[in-house]
Amino acid sequence: MTCNPQHIKLGEDSPQTRADRPRSCIYIRNFIPSKNIISTNIKSQNITQVAISVLIEGKNRNLTLLALYNPPSTFIGIQELEQRLAEINDRHTPMIIAMDSNLHHRLWNTKGYPHQHPQSRKLISLCGRSGFKMISPKGQPTFMGASGSATTIDLTWANSVVSKLISQCNFQLENHSSNHQPIITELNLEEKTLNIT
Repeated sequence: MTCNPQHIKLGEDSPQTRADRPRSCIYIRNFIPSKNIISTNIKSQNITQVAISVLIEGKNRNLTLLALYNPPSTFIGIQELEQRLAEINDRHTPMIIAMDSNLHHRLWNTKGYPHQHPQSRKLISLCGRSGFKMISPKGQPTFMGASGSATTIDLTWANSVVSKLISQCNFQLENHSSNHQPIITELNLEEKTLNIT
């Protein structure tokens, strides 16, 4: 997948073996000074975590971003997310979770798509009790399967601290050679608009 020239990619890029390759990354607009970006080394192929120092309500705050890949064969990403949130979740810290959930549920499925994974209920429960609500558009396809079926499996969640700063959360048609549509989340901050993919 190619990177939009207006963004920088954050996440591990040098796996020791093919089996160790990362399955998640985060793209942010390249106007964010590198001194404001704090990358966290997580021993997981499925989660990327960064914090960005931003000005919110006159105070410097760390906005935490999590990118999650939930493998469709095992759905282990939800368990890893649960463990990660148990370690870092603080309802006073602005946090966004972007994910390739590989899960279907009527809350976000495209119209007329009946399939639901039992694991999707666990995701909804985990995010709800952790103080997150889904902010990505519901019912819009984000993934084109090999058979041509269009489903919604890419989701974005935000906690209440950051929800009030979100100016938009929409899909972008330019997918940079991926079979997934990127979800652009834009925040209105005091310094400049922050655009996260």
